[in-house]
Amino acid sequence: MQSTIYTNMDSVRNYNVFNKNASNASRAMERATTGLKIVSAKDNASQYAISEKMLERINANNQASQNVQTDNALTRTASGGIANTIDILKALKAKAIDAANDSNTDADRLNIQKDVDQLIAQINTNAQNVKFNGKTLLDGSYDESVGCATKTALMAVVSSPDDTLNALGLIDDGETATAIVSWADATGKVNTDKTISTLACGAKLSEIMTSAGDKVTNVTIKKVAGTSSSAANTDAKDKINQTVKTNETGFVAVADTAGASTRFSGLTIKLVSNTDPSKSLSYTFDTVLQRGKDAKTDGGLSFQIGELSGMSIDLAIENMSAGSKGLGISGLDVKSKDNAQGSIGVIDNAITAALQQQTSIGAMEARLGYTADTLDTINENLQASNSAIRDADMAKEVSNYMKWNVLMQASQYMLAQSNQNAFATLNLLQ
Repeated sequence: MQSTIYTNMDSVRNYNVFNKNASNASRAMERATTGLKIVSAKDNASQYAISEKMLERINANNQASQNVQTDNALTRTASGGIANTIDILKALKAKAIDAANDSNTDADRLNIQKDVDQLIAQINTNAQNVKFNGKTLLDGSYDESVGCATKTALMAVVSSPDDTLNALGLIDDGETATAIVSWADATGKVNTDKTISTLACGAKLSEIMTSAGDKVTNVTIKKVAGTSSSAANTDAKDKINQTVKTNETGFVAVADTAGASTRFSGLTIKLVSNTDPSKSLSYTFDTVLQRGKDAKTDGGLSFQIGELSGMSIDLAIENMSAGSKGLGISGLDVKSKDNAQGSIGVIDNAITAALQQQTSIGAMEARLGYTADTLDTINENLQASNSAIRDADMAKEVSNYMKWNVLMQASQYMLAQSNQNAFATLNLLQ
């Protein structure tokens, strides 16, 4: 064994061991301090990348969950506003029924009209004042249909639409009949002064219905032959972009192009024999659609409920004002018995439209609730996986720290001892 003092190999070796022990003790102390076994990429590059990706997903899902909570607050605000509007519509219907009762005088009906006007004004106030974070929710700003057109579609089911008046048994050869057309418009006004006279016994019911449609403002009556297919009947879908009836034959009355915002109800075609007025046939059109859509746009609300692009759901909130683009009751008139009776059907259509919108919002609230539960479950599992990859075993790391700390102190002692050996070599020079 050589005795040297220029290069003290014992000291070099002990110094290297001391540095390794110190480094291991420092790493163990860092893990125990941070609670992480992978603090940076140098600790385990591949596992670090996996963990960071999981953390990114956890953060994104946390934000999506917060979005869902905010969206729920928005839908509850809209739902509360519509619920108030529905209550007002119920009160309006009660007023119309009251005005339709002949126990009231015209002066009484004028007083009822004042109540009706105030209630309608409150519906418009609701439409303007129900807001969330500065967004007005019920004024049609978030309706997804172009123009937010209001339409009514009615249908009368007739087994043989091409039968003649003779075949229907109303009149015989040489006799004539009169068609009386009646309906209630958007204000509740009942129109009964539209007639078609001198109909011959050979006149077909389909021809009479077409002519009767010309008597109703901005309304077209067409013959339809329904099928079992929900998307087959083009005529029934005319102007409203959805099937009105299936598997039934008869006539459908819809607002034409000029009457895109037309509301009407109580449409009846009554055929009366001119020879014997006691002989008559009546065809009543039942409401099958109150609100139609022209085309879809991006006008509705979009809720981002996931971590990826496209993970969103849409909600359209229709115009809940009293105007023609909304519930269609702005001109409601109950100052006469006939108008009050006609108003009942108009209000029923408005209630149906409001309830449909309320149902859509309620379904969205339920969906957002399920979405929140799903996001919580996803994040719980992501956090468990990330913990398995990245979190430190505290008992193990503290034990490691104690181990390396003791070894570091031992190597430090031995480093001091190796330096003493160099001094012993100098004794040879004495």
